[in-house]
Amino acid sequence: MIIVHSHDHRQHLQVPTKPKFPSEAREAHPRSSEANIPSLTGDKWEVYLKLLLDGLTEGEALTQVGLSRYCCRRMILTHVDLIEKLLQYNIHERKNKET
Repeated sequence: MIIVHSHDHRQHLQVPTKPKFPSEAREAHPRSSEANIPSLTGDKWEVYLKLLLDGLTEGEALTQVGLSRYCCRRMILTHVDLIEKLLQYNIHERKNKET
């Protein structure tokens, strides 16, 4: 663990160092076991959009949906909803026009 001192020397920030070996990962970072647990985010998209329409900020909506880890939050924040655009294209209709 590396300790970084702030400018006013009253606050200290502890930064975890990268483990040298994979077996040290769990000991080096207390939340590493939680980071390996997959979390579903797809079922939260519609609820997230509704909360945004109700006037909540992105951060408030993500917290209310139950996404607290930054890795899960980024999945929702960076999602591009393309399904409606993709459904407009019918590959079978295109094949019928070509023949």
